[in-house]
Amino acid sequence: MAEEYAVKLARFPDRVAAIVGKTFTVMGADALERGIADDQALGMIRDLLNELDPTLIDRNKKKRLATRIARVV
Repeated sequence: MAEEYAVKLARFPDRVAAIVGKTFTVMGADALERGIADDQALGMIRDLLNELDPTLIDRNKKKRLATRIARVV
């Protein structure tokens, strides 16, 4: 069980990055033809988190998020 968790955890960043990379936010108009909607991506990421640990979202849903404003130069 621990080994399976470790494998899922190791693959998690790449899986999330692949999902985010296909979103409208990242791909822009190209996502309309070849990508996925941002809300669909959020659902896919939620599913990955639940696969990793079904209690993870509930345990963290009330935590404050640090917001960072990206500076565009």
